[in-house]
Amino acid sequence: MTELAERSPKLMLENDDPSVRSAAAEAIGLSFDDLPRDEIYGVPVTPPWSPAAFTQQARFLLETRLRAEKNAMVSASILRAIARLPLTVNDVAFVEAVLSANLTGDVVRVAGAVGGLEILARRAPKRPFALDTSRRLRDIAEGSVMQLRIDRTSIEAARSTAAETTASLRRLTLVTLHESNTDDDNTLIAAMDDPDWQVRRLAAMYLPARDDRTAGELERRLVDDPVFQVRAAALRSLAPRMRVTLSCGSLMNALDDTSPAVVMTAIDVAPDNCSEKDLLLAWLRERVSSLPGAGTAWHVPARALVALVRFKDPFARSLNAKLAATHAAWEVRQLAASLTDVLKDEPTSLMLAEDRQPNVRAAALSALTRLDSARRVPLALADLSMDGSRANGPSLLAAAAALPDTAPVEDV
Repeated sequence: MTELAERSPKLMLENDDPSVRSAAAEAIGLSFDDLPRDEIYGVPVTPPWSPAAFTQQARFLLETRLRAEKNAMVSASILRAIARLPLTVNDVAFVEAVLSANLTGDVVRVAGAVGGLEILARRAPKRPFALDTSRRLRDIAEGSVMQLRIDRTSIEAARSTAAETTASLRRLTLVTLHESNTDDDNTLIAAMDDPDWQVRRLAAMYLPARDDRTAGELERRLVDDPVFQVRAAALRSLAPRMRVTLSCGSLMNALDDTSPAVVMTAIDVAPDNCSEKDLLLAWLRERVSSLPGAGTAWHVPARALVALVRFKDPFARSLNAKLAATHAAWEVRQLAASLTDVLKDEPTSLMLAEDRQPNVRAAALSALTRLDSARRVPLALADLSMDGSRANGPSLLAAAAALPDTAPVEDV
């Protein structure tokens, strides 16, 4: 902002080149965005300028330019910048009104207004938008183009680009409605049939299975949608209802899905109280038993093993020790090692703490530490004394953490 002030932002916002005007607007907005920016590092920020001293000037410049601006790209940048300026409680409603008034017209300008509203929603979490703003956003999310103006020449020249622009707008609108706590079931259900799979995925993520109607829509997507990401999102949204209804029929069907990602999602979200639990446990055991012949397709059986441990299945310990801990893939052995403390299986931890793969040893040493095993110290010392060809960062860190604080100096 100091550089902009020195170079006169007013002149930059009135430059003949739209790219310069757009960049100037974005720079002004980003100068105020989320200050201070370095708190994550514990370093207090002392900006070379005071945001408060420039806020009113920046707001005046941006709003004045917006009224005169004819270029949609520049208008979009200005709208996003306005949403980033420091706000008081009284400013929020006014800024929302400015952004909402731009939810009609050129699709690029509308995208800027929606982007500004999304920024506003993040800055004022769970603050509902005004009814008129929400209505306009819902119309866009549902695919209405009545309020949008799209350059027909550009559509003929690049139909795919225009389609992607409107699809991106619908995605952003759904996110904005969700972040502002103004989700609407009817809008989400309508978005379930959107031609863009990412819109359908967002709708499936945000639609709660609160009743038979919404649950039915999610189950329809779980069965009918050709994109596995959408099916997985629908399954996650259905999961809380399964815990209440005690019925996991949809989940059991998802275990036969052609996508491993959907199958693993079903395993992850499976509740422990559904009426089909016996069938579920039997399926999980069968999948874990397929580990020896799984080859590189070990992901689903390994995830099934984690579920058995979560369900406290009595077969989990023996399956982990006999199949996972001896698997050819080191990733499976690493998983087996990480489960040994939950399973109270010190012998398997000790065996894997001497594995040839350092990541496996690291997981085993960490498990032995959580088990507070007295036998972890010599194994940790052995790992710390390895040459560089066998040791690596994770195993050395785990070995160091395994040494008790009260260990005698001569042992260390």
